[in-house]
Amino acid sequence: MKNNKIFNNELTSFTILIIGIIIIGIMVLLALRIGRGLFGIVLAVLTAGLMLYWIRELQHSFAREVVLKTPPSKKWNYDLLEDDDNITLVAEVPGSSEDIKVTINDNILEIVGRDDFRKELKLSSKVEIYNMSFLNGILNVKFRKLRTASKNS
Repeated sequence: MKNNKIFNNELTSFTILIIGIIIIGIMVLLALRIGRGLFGIVLAVLTAGLMLYWIRELQHSFAREVVLKTPPSKKWNYDLLEDDDNITLVAEVPGSSEDIKVTINDNILEIVGRDDFRKELKLSSKVEIYNMSFLNGILNVKFRKLRTASKNS
């Protein structure tokens, strides 16, 4: 998708440049034809300079338009609900159920989805996954908190 936008932007710039060169050529020929001698040359140079200026302005305006129309990165929406024994994560994740991978390593929850989606969350305690579902882009993961044996001295 990004490469397609770059190609379209380059194609637009190239098209504007070619049309501008053709128009400059026509204007220079008309200026030389109308005013022969030094006046015609000065008029042709001024016409060419003005056309180059407007071609450059058009290219900049198209470049700004492409930059402004790129959507901002979307904020990741999720809820982390915790009680005494469980933690529940409800999150928006792009992809299908086959694309989604959820792993836990040292209290760090990692969620991987489609389109280079990768998020990490630090959990408050050691957990294990006991239920996971994915429906309509919403991931629902239920964790069971692991109890660590406390040492009484």
